[in-house]
Amino acid sequence: MALSGRQIERYSRQIIVPGFGGIAQERLLTATVNLAGELADINPALEYLVGAGVGAIVMVTADAIADHAIVEDMGHLNPDSRVAVGLDAVDRHGLNLILIGGSGAIEPARRLLINAPGCRTILARLDSPASIAALDASPCVLCAEVDLLREFGMGCENPGYLTMIAAAQALLTIAQTGSPENPSMLTFDGYASQRIPLRRRADIARCGCERARSE
Repeated sequence: MALSGRQIERYSRQIIVPGFGGIAQERLLTATVNLAGELADINPALEYLVGAGVGAIVMVTADAIADHAIVEDMGHLNPDSRVAVGLDAVDRHGLNLILIGGSGAIEPARRLLINAPGCRTILARLDSPASIAALDASPCVLCAEVDLLREFGMGCENPGYLTMIAAAQALLTIAQTGSPENPSMLTFDGYASQRIPLRRRADIARCGCERARSE
């Protein structure tokens, strides 16, 4: 889709960023992000994604009443973005953005991974040590529970900072800017960070839960 004059003006601060441009913005406007977690954690990311011009965002949380109240507010923030609520609206060809900022986020995250198998996934753990996993496809839910969906521990010092990094990673993934990265996990411990490469699913003959059932 070609950008209109209004859209060029609205997104000019992004379009002029070196390596971004109008084509990347067009990708955002036609993309879908499936956003899961607790409302307090995903709300800042939601505003960021809507403001950036992501075409469709589907929220999966445990608070459906509050979710619907936010949908109208987001429509006023940016009419180019459509916000929907619930598993029925999940796009199985979209990008999953999951923010685990408390124990209440684990079940919505689990339900999203079950309902959107095979999607690229950005999953942020906002406990200590905090981490952001960038996966080329959704992990097996049973395998993910061993680490990515483990019980929530002590919260990290600045969860809002990690939330915005995860949301920015989602935008860059959709926009396809820069060199494509292999699946990886970025961990944060105090002021230091470390990127750990992860194996692609194609490199794994059987997932952990299949091994457990067969042994």
